[in-house]
Amino acid sequence: MSDYPSKLPKDLKLEVAHHLDTKALSCLVLVSAVFHAVFESCLYKTVDITSKYPHSHVLTLFETNRKYPYIGEYIKTLKINHLREESGKTQELIQVGKQEAHLSAGAILEQP
Repeated sequence: MSDYPSKLPKDLKLEVAHHLDTKALSCLVLVSAVFHAVFESCLYKTVDITSKYPHSHVLTLFETNRKYPYIGEYIKTLKINHLREESGKTQELIQVGKQEAHLSAGAILEQP
């Protein structure tokens, strides 16, 4: 297999990344160390937790960030859907999530 894609300039790879979905980016970060370095930041630019029960996914985000603290700097938008107010801890969870994830200063926290 040719390694021509690895020789593409970084800015061209990033331009390609803007047209890919999360699944494709997830695959690309596994291709090589070069691709991992380029595409990982694109993969985490928007974290969208839209499951019916997002609390466990938020906790997974916390755990991932504890292992790899630099990832929080990549996150520009954090979307969390379907949080229930039953426990009264929803807003606290969101705020702790933003703090725990070490989000970049300009990150946007959305609750669609």
